[in-house]
Amino acid sequence: MIAVMPEAKKIDSVQDFFDFPLSYKRIFGVSIAFKQGNKEDQHLSFETKVTLIRDSSSQFPLLEIDRYNLFINRQMPSYIGDKLAHDCGKVIYPALISLDKRFGMVAVKNQQAMLERWALSKEKIKEKHSGEVVLWYLNKAEKTLMDKTLLFRSLQQDLFLTAFCAPLYETPASLKKNVYVDLNIPIIPFTKPIVYKTEQKILQTKDSENTITIVQKGQVSDERSGFDLVAKNAIAVGIVDNKDKAKGTLDAVYELNSKTSVIESIRAHYTIDLPDNESREISLNAFYLKEKDYLL
Repeated sequence: MIAVMPEAKKIDSVQDFFDFPLSYKRIFGVSIAFKQGNKEDQHLSFETKVTLIRDSSSQFPLLEIDRYNLFINRQMPSYIGDKLAHDCGKVIYPALISLDKRFGMVAVKNQQAMLERWALSKEKIKEKHSGEVVLWYLNKAEKTLMDKTLLFRSLQQDLFLTAFCAPLYETPASLKKNVYVDLNIPIIPFTKPIVYKTEQKILQTKDSENTITIVQKGQVSDERSGFDLVAKNAIAVGIVDNKDKAKGTLDAVYELNSKTSVIESIRAHYTIDLPDNESREISLNAFYLKEKDYLL
């Protein structure tokens, strides 16, 4: 359990925090499939725990997110690069994040706890591995952890967290109706997320599972060209003609509990068409694992 301010406490129910539309604890099973050009598809799966925590300094709660049981292509990380990325990246979790009224991410609140975990993890990595590649991973991880801006950007690369913190809510007590929203999706790693202009609709009918369905359909509206994105530029370089603008689609379906607006599942598919065989597709599926409530 990570350290938080002494006056902070876990909320007891949704109603205990201004009817904020999320249950206070959930474990999700997450699977993500990556496709890039003609390369072999890659698969990532893990379990993640989300918890709301009362923040005495704000009218909105903090979100704590943890991640474990990670598998790459249906097996534990085995290649040296995967192992280093996993060992360096896991110190970020659990992450404590402040939220705004629409449940959007604002800032990382437990950087010091991450640095303390990193001090221990770095030494263990050095004991197991050596060489220039190892030093590169260690230096890159430490630079990210020491810089609040880079640290926040690294969490913005978390696809599940991005989908989970989508602007579904108008206020803490109500869902957004049919609206257009700009969604920033980290479909290309290590660069500024891509903007999708998205129509968001609430289906009023409730199915046999007693859920409300929210559907999102979007198109890439980023100012950068396809060449900018391949080069991982954070801004557009030069004037971008319409023919050079990146194209892509976003399709997502959220199932929410009709009584509490708690997220029960997320199914999302993102595409981006890019030059030089760099086009990408990502499919994300996340489901509330009710059978694991006993672990909470």
